[in-house]
Amino acid sequence: MELYKINEKQTFQYFNLVSYRNTIPSSCLHHKLNEFILSLNNYNLQKNGPLITSTHSVSRNNGIEMVDFEIMVPVKGEIKKNPPFIYKKEFKLINAICLMYEGKMNGINSAYEFLVKYISQNNLHQITSAYNINLSEGTSENIKIDICIGINPSLL
Repeated sequence: MELYKINEKQTFQYFNLVSYRNTIPSSCLHHKLNEFILSLNNYNLQKNGPLITSTHSVSRNNGIEMVDFEIMVPVKGEIKKNPPFIYKKEFKLINAICLMYEGKMNGINSAYEFLVKYISQNNLHQITSAYNINLSEGTSENIKIDICIGINPSLL
């Protein structure tokens, strides 16, 4: 089993973001991600921070796995209304627990499982979906991301 380090009480804040959120077949995720990145160039927007992704929910429709998926990225430049993309003035995640994962994409599930187990074992209350903050550039086989989940700061 992999050894992961958990960092607690983390805060992430980004400004001037372009966001895309939709429910799509899971088989289309990679294509939508590439399409999103290409669209930034088409609108003359320069990336100004990490790519942030989140899967808000997963369901099945006629046997097809569907994901409610969001992609966000801070940008330089003026953002105009460009459906299906929306503008977010700010993204702020506070009191998050984070795990940094570095490795192959197909090994990331063990990191998610470790994080969920940590939440359960420490009687923490998850209040957000997991946000993946991409720390690596390009489309190499190896990725480096922070997996962050907002935790209720109240002790119940």
